[in-house]
Amino acid sequence: MKNKIIKWSILGLLTLILLFIPISEVSAATQLNLYFYNTKKTLKYTGKQVKYSFDGNNLDMKGTPGVIIDGTSLASYLEVFVKSPIGLTASYNDKKGVLTLSSDKTKLVLTAGSKTALLNNKKVTMPQAAVKVKFKESGKIKFLVPVEFVANSFGCVYTWNNSTVTGCITNPLHISYNGKEVNYTGTRGLVTVDGEAVDVSDMPGIIMNNTTLVQGVKVYSESAVGAEYQYDKASGVLTLTKDSTEVVLTMGQKTALVNGRERTMDTAPLLITNLDNSTDYIMVPASFVAASLGYDYIWNSASKTSVLTKSEIIPIPDTTGGTGSPATPVPDSIAFHWDLSVALTEEYNKLNGLTETTEISQDKSATSYITAITKSDNTANSETFAIYGNLPFSKAALTSSNGLLNLHINNATTNYQIFYANGLLAQSVTATMDTTAATAVNIGFNLSETGFKYELSQSADGCILYVKLYRNIVNRIEAGVSQGKEYLKITGMKGLKAQVKETGDTVTLQFPSTVNGTGDNSIQTSLTAIKSVTTSALGNNTVINFVKNSKDNYRVEQNGNTCIVVFNKESGSGGGDYSLRFKLPDGVSYSEITTEDQYLKNRIIIKIPGEWASFYNQYAISWSDDVINTAGLLVIGGETQIVIDTAALQGFRLEDQGNGEVTVTLGNPRDIYQNIVVLDPGHGGSAPGAMRSMNGKTVYEKDLNLKILYELAEKYFNSPDSPVKVYYTRTDDSSLGLYERPAIADQVNADIFVSLHMNANTKSEPKGTEIYYTSTNSNRTASGLDSKILANFVLDNLTEQLGTNKRYISSKNLVVTKAANVPAVLIELGYMSNKSELTLLTDEVFQENAAYAIYNTICQLFDVYPTYR
Repeated sequence: MKNKIIKWSILGLLTLILLFIPISEVSAATQLNLYFYNTKKTLKYTGKQVKYSFDGNNLDMKGTPGVIIDGTSLASYLEVFVKSPIGLTASYNDKKGVLTLSSDKTKLVLTAGSKTALLNNKKVTMPQAAVKVKFKESGKIKFLVPVEFVANSFGCVYTWNNSTVTGCITNPLHISYNGKEVNYTGTRGLVTVDGEAVDVSDMPGIIMNNTTLVQGVKVYSESAVGAEYQYDKASGVLTLTKDSTEVVLTMGQKTALVNGRERTMDTAPLLITNLDNSTDYIMVPASFVAASLGYDYIWNSASKTSVLTKSEIIPIPDTTGGTGSPATPVPDSIAFHWDLSVALTEEYNKLNGLTETTEISQDKSATSYITAITKSDNTANSETFAIYGNLPFSKAALTSSNGLLNLHINNATTNYQIFYANGLLAQSVTATMDTTAATAVNIGFNLSETGFKYELSQSADGCILYVKLYRNIVNRIEAGVSQGKEYLKITGMKGLKAQVKETGDTVTLQFPSTVNGTGDNSIQTSLTAIKSVTTSALGNNTVINFVKNSKDNYRVEQNGNTCIVVFNKESGSGGGDYSLRFKLPDGVSYSEITTEDQYLKNRIIIKIPGEWASFYNQYAISWSDDVINTAGLLVIGGETQIVIDTAALQGFRLEDQGNGEVTVTLGNPRDIYQNIVVLDPGHGGSAPGAMRSMNGKTVYEKDLNLKILYELAEKYFNSPDSPVKVYYTRTDDSSLGLYERPAIADQVNADIFVSLHMNANTKSEPKGTEIYYTSTNSNRTASGLDSKILANFVLDNLTEQLGTNKRYISSKNLVVTKAANVPAVLIELGYMSNKSELTLLTDEVFQENAAYAIYNTICQLFDVYPTYR
């Protein structure tokens, strides 16, 4: 009797447990028996049973969950698209197995058993065919459709939540800015400030040009940041004030003022109208504004959240006594100025409104077939090309190098085609499939000259991509005196990038693909540092020559659409210009100071052992350089850090002035360092390079490249007695575009570029070291070093020091060596496909030797081929 009572008690307990288990959890564990009418077979479905939501609200699937067939989610069109808030109109012909779904602008026709559908009367291919099934347990008959494809076809965004097994459908964000309406389907970001969520549900953060824009008032004024917020609607100027910091932003302009100093943002703030709630929002670059107001910023990609936390860096006040930049506020005096000619005013106004967008991104999209490429909407200095697809395009990005502009389009297909533009800016356009991706297209624009500006935009329905090419226009040139320093300032319609050449006291600034909007001019100035200035046009380039006083030094600051030449009097003995000055505490020697160059962030950190916040409160650190954005003090981990954030990448030099005084000089890297190299650990991130198995483990080329060139060689290049300044393209396992790598050499004004790779072959016999260069890279240093000479030098020295088999040098059409504007080589250190060499390449002793051999080879190179700086 006792055993029966126990049994009944257990049974009752189990019954209660089952009653309280959510139905969805029970059903998720059960099997579905699905009868397919097209095959007349029953499938015992044991896979995931999918739920769906629309704009965050779960949809009632009426006991007929979605299923996953060959990776594609299929579900009843009635529950997901018709009887839900999506509210599509449907017409279903059961005899023909034809379903028609429609909205105001879109009509989609699907046929049971066929992957071919008609979207607005155009044939498109779906990942899976629609199918009629019976859920045998309930007896319900449903017509299942590929949910993501249908959602994308009607302009909705579809994302997959694997943890909840839910297909999440959202409406695109309907917004307008700069006079155009856009269906934004990209990431919608959340915001937290010091751990507290900021309610931005009415207008979430959006991403433009890889920059997150967030609501200015909610994030920076009404949150814990607590900045004073003033917006002048007439001028489009937003002013944020917190403590002693004032940030001034102008809608549509990348140039901001921080305490009166001009600062350049990656993306301009915008007045955006959310058309879904008919409300205007001031959207500002989250990272830039956060840093300016004393907050650290991190983008959490997993939760899609802008995370702001109060910075622990103690600001060091500017000791200039003024607001700084020679550009603004109004200069002390203007010696002369030339403005935009009347003849160019109309075209200038048309082009000035362009936003220089280079990337368009949607979370998901079906594959779009490119049907045509046409040219339209041209002016004397601009051309627009339209790329037509049969479906909305997914992610697309523009990159440029050596006269070729490439538009890379994900989730797209095309037949090979050439469009002969015969234009002034682009001579031809070629569309080809990207062989490195399953469904991606590269569209190459063969440019007539380099240095064009370009903008990528998309039609409201997403089916047309527009690429506008245009020349920049110089609209003002002025010279004068500001904050006691003479300056020459050139202002362009868009971002300016000068090529600087010095011959004696004559300095030439050349701006490629930039119209000389001020006309040809020449003047003898009344200034002491600038004797004369002449402007002219060389083809479609603007050329500015100025003759300087031989006793004056200068630096060129290129910030956004301004290029400013600032002059400094030559320092006499016992004097000396410096950017920052600080005193060392008693007991700390100059040799104990270490530095960290975070050049990818335009940040320099000077590290002093010990915690000295109170010391530097008594002995203030002084700085007085316009290129410094902010300077601060951070005490962390038993050391004191002086953190210097600059407006542009800077070289730096510390000098011991005696009596515990240390000065820091900032400048263009070429003005600071005698020898500069950019080192490129090949591949990285999603690009592993060659792969081979060894002792049961997979060896990735990208890891070998990074370990030897950065993890091991970095200590040699950054040692105190190293004669070479090194900059790296990557310092971790991150992806980097091929054209981005040599572009870093331009950014830092490098002397040479060296990329490290490992070789592989289908045969196992080849072994040894090879060096590649590109013969069309004709750049040569002052001592005659070119890419071929560099290749031979590196091959000879590396093989001698490491004992590897000396194979050959070879000219190859590689992006990293071709696109570099300095002598450049790619080292293939050894063959991973050769068993003995793979053993050598993974040996720690050899790796250390290889790291030192690369360092030693580059040091010897600069001894033989000096830079003469």
